[in-house]
Amino acid sequence: MVDDPLGQGHGRILLIPAIQPDVAIIHSPLADRDGNVWIGRRRELATIAHASKTLLVTVEKIQDESLLASEASAAGTLPGFYVTALAEAKMGALPLGLVEHYPADTDALTAYAREARTEEGFQAYLQREVFATRAAAE
Repeated sequence: MVDDPLGQGHGRILLIPAIQPDVAIIHSPLADRDGNVWIGRRRELATIAHASKTLLVTVEKIQDESLLASEASAAGTLPGFYVTALAEAKMGALPLGLVEHYPADTDALTAYAREARTEEGFQAYLQREVFATRAAAE
C-alpha cells in the first residue's frame, strides 16, 4: 500500500504485481513466415504477448512477405520473437468471432454455456465438439 503518493488527499493506492501466464493463446488474421503476427489495433494482444512465458498463435493465413517490410503493416505487427509457435487455422477463433472477418457463433456459445453448467454436460460437450472433431480431422 502506498499512502497518497501525489500528496493530493486521494487516499491509498493498492499495488499488486503483474501476472505472468505460463501460456497464452491468441488468434489473428495474418502472420508471415518469420513469425511476425498482425494484431492491428488489438494492442491488448501485445500486452498478453509481453506478459506470457509462452505464446501460441493461430492465424487465418501465413504469407511469405514480411509484415515488417512496410511502414503501414509494421505498426500493427507483433514481432516474431514473442511467438513460441505459430500455426495456420482458418476460422480458428470459432465459436468466438474475429473482428472484421467473421461473427461469433452465438448458437454454439449458448449451447456451451447451457451444457457447461454441470460436469456431465461439460464432458459431453468436450466429447462431441472437441475430441470427436479432432478424431475426424486425423
